[in-house]
Amino acid sequence: MPRPPAAERILTPAPTTEARPAAALDRLAWRPLLFASGIYGLLAVAGILLSHQPGSTAVFWPANAAVVGLALRQAAPRPSLALLLAVGATAFAANAAMGTGIALALGFAGCNAFEIALALALIARLPPSGDPNLGEIPALAITAVVAPMVSGIAAAGLMSVLAAPGFWHHWWVWWTASALGAVIVLPIAFTWGTALLPEQRRWPRLAELALIGGGTLAFSWQIATSSAAPFLLLSLALLLAATRLTRLAGALLSAACTLVVLLVKGSGHLSAAGAGGEWMLVQLQLPAIVSLALPFIVALLLDGDRRRLRQLAESERRFHGAMADAAIGMALVAPDGILQKVNHALCEMLGRDAANLVGRHFRDITHPDDIADDLENVRRVISGEIDSYRIEKRYITGDGRAVWGHLSVTAMRDEDTGAPVQLIAQIENIDQRKKVEQALAAVESRWSFALESARQGVWDRDVAAGRTYYSPVWKAMLGYADTEISGESAEWLRLIHPDDLPRAIALDDACINGASDTFESEFRMRHRDGHWVWVLDRGRVVNRSPDGKALRMIGTHADISLRKTAEQELRALTTALFEEKERLRITLDSIGDAVICTDTAGRVTFMNPVAEQLTGWARHEAAGLAIRDVFRVVDGTSGRALACPVEACLRSLKPHYMNEDTCVLSRRGEQLSVHDSAAPIRDQDGNVLGAVLVFQDLTGARALQAELAQSALVDALTGLPNRKALEARLAEAVDSARAGNGRFSLCFLDLDRFKILNDSAGHVAGDALLVTVAETIVKAARPGDFIARLGGDEFALLLAGIGPDEAEQIARAVIKAIADLQFTWQGRAHALTMSGGLADLPAGGLPPGEWMSRADVASYAAKSTGRNRVCVYRQDAGDAGRYHREIQVASGLRTAIVEDRFRLFAQRIEILHNVDAGKRYYEILLRLEDEEGRLMLPGSFIPAAERYDLMGEIDRWVIRTTLRRYGAPLRSLGDFALAINLSANSLNDPALWSFVEGELAASEIEPWRLHFEITETALIDNMAAASGFVAAARQAGCGITLDDFGAGLSSFSYLRQFPVDILKIDGNFIRQILNSPVDRAIVESINDLGHKFGARTIAEFVEDAAALDLLRAMGVDMAQGYAIARPVPIEAIFPAQPSA
Repeated sequence: MPRPPAAERILTPAPTTEARPAAALDRLAWRPLLFASGIYGLLAVAGILLSHQPGSTAVFWPANAAVVGLALRQAAPRPSLALLLAVGATAFAANAAMGTGIALALGFAGCNAFEIALALALIARLPPSGDPNLGEIPALAITAVVAPMVSGIAAAGLMSVLAAPGFWHHWWVWWTASALGAVIVLPIAFTWGTALLPEQRRWPRLAELALIGGGTLAFSWQIATSSAAPFLLLSLALLLAATRLTRLAGALLSAACTLVVLLVKGSGHLSAAGAGGEWMLVQLQLPAIVSLALPFIVALLLDGDRRRLRQLAESERRFHGAMADAAIGMALVAPDGILQKVNHALCEMLGRDAANLVGRHFRDITHPDDIADDLENVRRVISGEIDSYRIEKRYITGDGRAVWGHLSVTAMRDEDTGAPVQLIAQIENIDQRKKVEQALAAVESRWSFALESARQGVWDRDVAAGRTYYSPVWKAMLGYADTEISGESAEWLRLIHPDDLPRAIALDDACINGASDTFESEFRMRHRDGHWVWVLDRGRVVNRSPDGKALRMIGTHADISLRKTAEQELRALTTALFEEKERLRITLDSIGDAVICTDTAGRVTFMNPVAEQLTGWARHEAAGLAIRDVFRVVDGTSGRALACPVEACLRSLKPHYMNEDTCVLSRRGEQLSVHDSAAPIRDQDGNVLGAVLVFQDLTGARALQAELAQSALVDALTGLPNRKALEARLAEAVDSARAGNGRFSLCFLDLDRFKILNDSAGHVAGDALLVTVAETIVKAARPGDFIARLGGDEFALLLAGIGPDEAEQIARAVIKAIADLQFTWQGRAHALTMSGGLADLPAGGLPPGEWMSRADVASYAAKSTGRNRVCVYRQDAGDAGRYHREIQVASGLRTAIVEDRFRLFAQRIEILHNVDAGKRYYEILLRLEDEEGRLMLPGSFIPAAERYDLMGEIDRWVIRTTLRRYGAPLRSLGDFALAINLSANSLNDPALWSFVEGELAASEIEPWRLHFEITETALIDNMAAASGFVAAARQAGCGITLDDFGAGLSSFSYLRQFPVDILKIDGNFIRQILNSPVDRAIVESINDLGHKFGARTIAEFVEDAAALDLLRAMGVDMAQGYAIARPVPIEAIFPAQPSA
C-alpha cells in the first residue's frame, strides 16, 4: 500500500546507533507513540460519547481501526509492546474519564490492546498480492470481522461479570462497534496521502466534488430523519458517488454521511428511550457496515480498472512511440498476413513508403525461396503451437533487390479465447552482416581447404568463456566425428598423454598469464580407438585484457606421428649402432678369441689383444703389413706351410675354414694349435670392405681333449664303452649301411631280476655281478664285436658283417653263457638269466634312436614272454613288432583325446517283437581319426589302450561327449535308449559312478535310457569293483548289459551274483546259427535262461535276413548286425533339420 513520504514509523522504532545521544533516541521513539495515543484517545472519547452510556459497550468504536490503519502505513506492520501499552493506557484513561469503573476500564483496555495486536499479527501473515488494492480487502476483513469477534468474547464475558448479564448482546455490540469503526476509518487510512482530486481538470473536478459531497450529505440528513432504512438508500447514493470521486474523496464522504446518519438516529433514539434507544442504534450498525463496505469494494474495483486503463494507454503510447522511433523495422500484421501498420525504419529498409506496404500481404515482400518457411511458422502461431518465432529471411525492396532481415514475430492473443489478435513483427536489417558472413565464409572456405589439404586442425579458444572451437580436421585427427567432442576448453587436456600433460599445462599457463605470446609444443594425444597420436601444437595469443591476461588464442594441430616414428627409429638405429660398435670394441678386446681385420688387399687394419699375444705382433707394428707375414699357418702334423685363409677368403669372397690340425707360428717361434676361420666384410650394398680372421688357441684344449676323449666314452665300472660311445658307433654303422658297406644288428641285453639280488645282497655285490657279466659277454661274443654298458643292468652288443640269423645265434650264445654263469657272493650262489632283444639294421638305414627303440622293444618282449631268451624285432609280425606298434599307438592316444580326434558312431539295434514298438535302441561305438584323417577301427587301438591303462580316459570321453555334446539332439529322438561299452580299467575306477551321475544331470537325459555294456571277461576279472558300479547304476535306473555272454563256461554262475538287464549273446554263436545245430541250441539255451533271470537278450553279428527270421522265431528280443544296420556317425541318427 502507498505510504506518505513523511509518515512516521509507529510500530518499529528507527534503528539506534552508539553515536546518537540517548535523549534524542527517546524523543524519536516516543513521538509516534504520543501521536497514536492522541488519535486513539480522541476517537475513544467520541465513541463513548456517541453511546451516551459510560460503563457500557460503545456502539461505534473507530479507535482500534485507527491504530491499525496508522500501523499499516508502515513498512513492517507488526505490533510492538510499546504501542500496545500506550494504546491500553489511553483506553483505560478514556473509559475512566468518562465514568467507567476502574476494573471495567482495565478490562476494556486489555481487550482493545489484544484486538489491535491480533489484527496486526494476522495482517502481517497475509501473502503478498500482485494487485495492491486487492490486499486491502483481507486486511479490512481481519480488522472488521476476525479480530473484534475474538476480542469481543473476552469483552462480553467481562461485561457479563462486572456490568450486566447478556453475554451475546455485549459480544454483538462489541463486534459491530469495532466493525463499523473499521469500515469507516480503514478506507481513509488506505487512501490517505493519495490525491483528493484527479490531476487533470482540477477546478471542474473540485466543483463536482463539492456538488456531490454537499448533495450526498444533505441526502443523508434527509433519509436519517425520514427513512426507517436510511443505510439502504445511503448505500445507493455512495455507490453513485464512487463512480465519480477518487478513492480518498469517496472514503471521506462515506465516513461523513455514515456519521450524519448515526448522529441523527443515535441522538433521537437515545434521548427517547435510554438503553432501549441504544439497542435501536445497535440495530443500525450492521446496515451501516454493509452500506460502507459496498462502496468501498466498488471503489476498489473502479480504481483498479482506472489504473489498468491508464497503464494500457501508457503502454500503447509507449509502444507506438517505440515503434515509430525504433532503429529496426517493425510492423503490425493481421492474423491473415496483411500489414496493418509499419514504421519508418521498415520503409527505409525496403525502399518503400508506408502506403505501399500497408494493406499488402507479407508474402508480397518476401523472397520466393523463403515464403514457405515463413508461412509455416505463421500457421503454427495461428494454430497455437507456438507464440513466437525467429528466422532469417530475404525481403524484396521497391527496386527488386533482395535484402536480408532477421525477423522476430510475437503473437498478441485474446485473453478469453486465446485466438491471435495481431502479430508484432520486428525486422532487423542484417544484409550487411550477411554479406560480411558470405565474404568471411569464402575466406574461411579457402583457409579451410588449405588447412585440410595440409591436414592442419584448427582450434580457437575463448579463454574468458572457457570454450574452444575444434575444427573437423582437428577432431578427425583423433578419430572423432564432428559432434563427439564438446567445446569445453579443458577437453584437449583430457586427451593428452599423462607424461606430456605437465609440460603442456605449463606452456598454456605461460601464454595465459602473459609470459609468452606463442605456444609451440609436441605431445601425444589419445586417439578414439586408444592409441597415441603425436601432435605438433602451434598457437598464439590474439587478444589480451588490460591486465595482460589472454582472452583469445588461436592455433593449429598437425599429426607428426610418422615423423616421430621416423625420429624414434633413427634414434634407435643410432643408439643401436653406437651400442653395437661399443659392444664390438669391448667384445673384441675382452673375448678369448683372436681377431684380425684386413682391407681388400689383405693388409692388417686391426688386431685385438688376444691376436697380439698369439702372433707376437703389436697392433701398431702389424698395421699395414700383409696378413701372410703376421699370421703364418702350418700343418700341425707335417709342419708344412699352408695357404693364408684370409687371402683364400678374399679370392673366393666366401668364408674359409682351416683343418682341425692347423697351427700358427708366432713371432717368437712358438707353434700353437688353433681353430680359425676367415670371412669377408661387406657393406649394406654387398660390397667387400675386407676380411676378418677369427682364431682360437686350442693347444691346451686339444691336449686335454685327447686325454678326456677316452674317459668320456668308457663306463667306469666295467671298462666297457658307455651309451655315448654306443650312440656314436651306431651313427657310424647307419652311415655305412646307407653307403652299402655291410650289415649290422643291435642286441639289447637285460639281466632278469637283477634288482632282487642288488637289494638283497647289496650294491657291492651288484657291482661285482655287473663286472662279471661284462667279462662273460666279452668272452661269449666275437673278438671284433662292439660291447657297451648302457647303465644299470643293461648292455648292448653291436654285431657287424652278419645277417639276422647269425646275429640271433650269437645273441643266444651270450644268453646261454650268462645262464651258465655261477655267481657266488659271501658263500651263496645266485642263478642268473638274461633277456635279449635283437633288431636288424635295414639296408636303407634307420635313425639311431629308432634302431635302439626297436632293440629295446624286442628286449621287453623277451622279458614279457618268459625271460632267458632272445626276441627278434619284426615290424609286421611277432611279439616285438606287436609291442612296438602298441607303444606307438598308445603314445598317440592321449594326444588324440586332447585334440578331440575320437569319433562316435552308432549302430541301431532292432527290437524283434512289438513289446517296445517305436522305441529306438543304439549302441555307441568308437573310431579314431589318425593324423592323416583316416578312421581307425577299435581293434587297432583298444588293445594298446587297455595294456597302457588309457581305457578309463577313453570311456570317460565317450560318456561325456555322448551326453553333453549330443544330449539335446538325442532328446529329439523321442523314445530311445543307448548302450555304452565300459572297459575293465573303468570298472576299477571308484569315482566312475559319480562321474556318470554328473554327466547325466548336465545332459538332462533320464538314467533309464542309458545302458552300460560290460564284457564277461571284464566282469569276472573285476568282480568286486564291478559289483559296486552295477548296483549303483541299476539303483539309479540305468541298464546293465552283459556283452559276449556265453564265451566262458562260467557265465551262467555269475548271473546269480550280478543281476543284469540284457544278455548280449556272443556273436561267434550267431554266425553259424543256420548251419550249426550246436550253436543254435546254445543260443536257445542262453535266450531261455536270460528270460528266466528276468533279462532280455540281444543277438549280435546278425548278417543276413534268414538268421534274423530264425532269431525272431526263437524268441530273441533284439538283434544287431549288418543285416539290420551298419554303424554310422552319430550325427546321422538325428532328425534332419529343415533347410532355411
